[in-house]
Amino acid sequence: MAKSSEIFYKNLKQSLNECHHWPTRYLFKFIVENTPDKRKQLMSLFDLKNDSVKEKISSNSKYVSFSISKEVLSAESVIKTYQSVSKIEGIISL
Repeated sequence: MAKSSEIFYKNLKQSLNECHHWPTRYLFKFIVENTPDKRKQLMSLFDLKNDSVKEKISSNSKYVSFSISKEVLSAESVIKTYQSVSKIEGIISL
């Protein structure tokens, strides 16, 4: 992992621990191209039976935003999720 990524995730972990009490429901937000492949890649990383997923397609239908509420045990769980999702080409994490 690049040094800048290490610093980013270290700061994120600190911020998450200051703002949340674990375990908690955490809201992840992502934007991805509105293609079946990209949607499938993202959804495969979540437990669709236990996680709440809301989708909104952009006005030109080119992109779709996802708001996913997931029970997480720790800041490390949040970071692992973001790291897994970051492997999807073109995804934007908010």
